[in-house]
Amino acid sequence: MAEDRIQASVTDELESLDRVRRRVTAVGFLAIAIHAVIALPLLAQYVAEDGKNPEAVLMLVLTAFAGMLTAAVTRVILGRSPFSVLWLAVGLLPAAIGIYLTWWAPFTLH
Repeated sequence: MAEDRIQASVTDELESLDRVRRRVTAVGFLAIAIHAVIALPLLAQYVAEDGKNPEAVLMLVLTAFAGMLTAAVTRVILGRSPFSVLWLAVGLLPAAIGIYLTWWAPFTLH
């Protein structure tokens, strides 16, 4: 009976440790991946100001892809399904902000 309690305690601690490991890994991944998700819309605004609209559109498409991929991979790291409509929509948010920055923002990068 005491061995069962010890085994249950060890199992609970290992599950808790695994949860912490997943969260730390997810935060590390987000810290790296968010750079691309933030930089691509800014780059789109920069190239659109130079009159290169096809390149700006490509950067915004890449932003949408990178944002959704970042959201999906983060969910996989956390042990959840990558297909969540809410979080994939959150992944599209940087692209929507990039569209605003590229063509309707009252300021420029130059």
